[in-house]
Amino acid sequence: MPSTNGNFTLEEGGGASRRRKKQRYIIAVVVVTVLMIVVIAVALSVTPSSPQPGITIYPSDLINYKQGGLANDYTRILDNFIAPYEVNWNFDGISYKDCNSNNLPSDEEVCIFQDTWIGDQCKKAERWGYTRSTPCILLTPNKVVDWVPEVYEELNELPVAMPQDLKDIISNTTADNGGTIPKMVWVWCEAVGPVDREYMGPLQMSPWHGFPQYYFPYIAYQDEPSYLQPIVALQFRRPMRNVVIALDCKMWAKNINPNESVARVELFIE
Repeated sequence: MPSTNGNFTLEEGGGASRRRKKQRYIIAVVVVTVLMIVVIAVALSVTPSSPQPGITIYPSDLINYKQGGLANDYTRILDNFIAPYEVNWNFDGISYKDCNSNNLPSDEEVCIFQDTWIGDQCKKAERWGYTRSTPCILLTPNKVVDWVPEVYEELNELPVAMPQDLKDIISNTTADNGGTIPKMVWVWCEAVGPVDREYMGPLQMSPWHGFPQYYFPYIAYQDEPSYLQPIVALQFRRPMRNVVIALDCKMWAKNINPNESVARVELFIE
């Protein structure tokens, strides 16, 4: 027979305790379920960011060699990379096209890019500038299937965060182009910090300060060697020796977050 305490039995007290525990458990389950529903609803309401291309750097994002040295590892990588661009293109064929803003490709055509377009210094015969301590690097956009850039069409669309030097180049290029902004994914490389800015010396970019829109989109069936990415060659003209020089290179278009497309290159010439 259970013990009693006035009109309240220990058996009854234990049952009440179990009921309270069960109630707390049910409340906790309901709260967790509601929170999960809220989290899922929020997640579904957020549109995921579309994939965007980044920048690939050749021969490497870290370049370290001795002044006057052959830097064979780096020049060999550049030689191998540029080889597919040295072909004799068949301009009369249906696959390849010498594109420009007035001569755009069809869905079945691929725009050519020739190795000779990137200048007199950034090429095999000049050992890519490495023997003269004026090294070249090559920048290409990563391949993102079916991605099409939304280019700037008016100067007032240029973002506040865009470097002023690039804005000036776009403005001057627009003036030379009869007031029309070239349809371009713009590319700009700048010193990471004031020390880098002091030591990097002048930079030279060719053939353009970006990638023309007609090279996009990359279509999956356009595999190598039929599809070749456009190139921007960047040459250090007078870099300081025995210091690390860091640059950040970014792409600029309406549907590119430049901080997500950034590629850093570091140069050290002994």
